[in-house]
Amino acid sequence: MTDHTLAALVAAAAVLVLATVRHWKTAIFAPAPLPRDTSDPSKRWPKQPPTVPFLGHQLVLNANSDRFLDLFLEWRLKYGPGYELTIPGRRMIDINHPVWLEHVQKTQFDNFGRAHLMPVLGGVQRTGIFNSDGRHWQVQRKAATHAFSRNHFKGPIRDKIGAHVKIVVDLFDNLAATGQVFDFQDVMARFTMLLSLAVAFSEPAGLADCLTADPACLERRYKFVDAFDEASPLIDSRNRNALWQLTERTTSRGHARAIQTAVDAIYDFINPLVKARLATTKAGVKNRTGDLLDLFMEHESDPWTLSGWMASMLFAGRDTTAFTITWQMYELLRPGNAGQNLLGRARAEVAELGHQFHHSAKDADTLDYDDMKGLTLHNAMWQETTRVHPAAARGTPTVCYRDTVLPAIADIGQPAVVVRKGDVVIWQDWVYNRLPEVWGDDCLDYRPERFLDGETGSLRNVSMWTWHSFNAGPRTCLGKTLATFEALSLLSALLPRYDFEMADPGMQAKYTTGLNMGIEQGLRLRVRRRE
Repeated sequence: MTDHTLAALVAAAAVLVLATVRHWKTAIFAPAPLPRDTSDPSKRWPKQPPTVPFLGHQLVLNANSDRFLDLFLEWRLKYGPGYELTIPGRRMIDINHPVWLEHVQKTQFDNFGRAHLMPVLGGVQRTGIFNSDGRHWQVQRKAATHAFSRNHFKGPIRDKIGAHVKIVVDLFDNLAATGQVFDFQDVMARFTMLLSLAVAFSEPAGLADCLTADPACLERRYKFVDAFDEASPLIDSRNRNALWQLTERTTSRGHARAIQTAVDAIYDFINPLVKARLATTKAGVKNRTGDLLDLFMEHESDPWTLSGWMASMLFAGRDTTAFTITWQMYELLRPGNAGQNLLGRARAEVAELGHQFHHSAKDADTLDYDDMKGLTLHNAMWQETTRVHPAAARGTPTVCYRDTVLPAIADIGQPAVVVRKGDVVIWQDWVYNRLPEVWGDDCLDYRPERFLDGETGSLRNVSMWTWHSFNAGPRTCLGKTLATFEALSLLSALLPRYDFEMADPGMQAKYTTGLNMGIEQGLRLRVRRRE
């Protein structure tokens, strides 16, 4: 061995030792932990779960992909707010606390964004509202605000919801006659997909047969809908894997192909709808129908961009509402909640207001927008369902654009936290809603009364920084009222008319992996007409 070779080996060994020391508790290419400004030595350095050299917390995240939310709840309860994680290239800081959520999402809204999500979500949602900042986000936000105006809720949206509720009622009448077991979650996904298409494009776009009065409709499959179902967990897996661009080129090539196949199917469906509308609409002409596509076209004419915006809206409108209605039905039927008599009370509430439905809307089964506020218990159950089972359960990792500081939280002795440019702040509404300091010692219980005033029985006005299931600040979910209107319209029609029972009464629902949180394997029910 020559002297030069020996020197090179020694130098390489020294570099390896230094790199190992540097990355013993920090993932490669991720910033080192920063001390915090406090006189308490136990709080000077951020807490973090055990790590693996060079990979940080990546392996434990991968190993817990099917219990991702439980893992983050365990960490938050053990380490408190402000614990840190590192994955290759990223330092992540937990902000599951009302003070920090408001600071990031409101006080410093312009300093935190989603540009880093473009490589992850860009293939399927392009520059859609959920992974964009700046002009693209502002235009979509403004247009969608007009689409969800009070006038639309009292007119075209109400009529579209009523028409689709009637289809579900007719279907359930026929399912009740046969006694067959069906997947309630699948029916809800078909219901919300057709409604989302109606709001977005003013047409079912070839999917009308996916939900009809005939139970045979539930056997029909559609390439576009299946692509939606397949894309969500595949894309979500990228969110958990900082090395996805490497693994999809090496060990997980099938994963990359599956994502591309799903994305192609989604846009094979959406692109022709957008191009056909562009071809028949003169430039600069104000929208004719008030649907989302027309409203978007007032600000954008590029078909690639418009198709991405529409895909984002369909993702938002279909799964979140369908999954939450399904979780609510699960809670209503779960034996552990029988003592609350929620079904009986909900039916009594509808009966009490039934005459208002009949006089204020075209059809006795159609809930009028102004009647929605009268369904106090229904609203409370819906809000509690979104608390216990938030559809967007994982939150949205948000990147810091300029160095800043998360303020100290005096009442819990939490020192200020320095956040550097490129750091990512994380929260999970599923975790946040299970914190006793936010929701009390009974935070794990399904109890709609927490949203009701104990003296008047009216709905409580809960701060968005406490009830965070629809996000908060400038990015508060625009579809919150639409989702509530859809759910209450449907449930107020179904609950008085039918008895439901779970095919497996002892079922313990488990959440799905994916961009939104449904029930794994669905919710298998039987339905029977009530006397």
